[in-house]
Amino acid sequence: MAEYVGPAVAALVGAGQCALIWYGIRVMARAGEQRATREDARHAETIHAEDARHTEVMRVQEARHTETMQVQETRHAETMRVQEARHVETMRVQEARHEEAMRALEALIRGMEAVIERTGGRSETRPGERS
Repeated sequence: MAEYVGPAVAALVGAGQCALIWYGIRVMARAGEQRATREDARHAETIHAEDARHTEVMRVQEARHTETMQVQETRHAETMRVQEARHVETMRVQEARHEEAMRALEALIRGMEAVIERTGGRSETRPGERS
């Protein structure tokens, strides 16, 4: 029987070593799974936080954009009012100048008509004179 005890003990020790190795591998695998789960949770939390920050930044940017556009619209409207006023004033001045030029032209025409009527259409210049 002694001849069988040695190999049986060796087989029992080998089986124990295998069981211990298998248990160590299982513990390491579970630890890896737990680490992966924690990392996945941390990643999801980070993504959620980044998404929340992005949403807030976009909200702030949209508010700034809206405010900027309102300011620009107000400035544009004021510029257009000023331009319209300038245009109206310019047109008033141009109209006054035009009326003055027309009066001067009418006076010139009347003067020429008076000369023509007085001279009967003849030239009033003498030979060698310039008109």
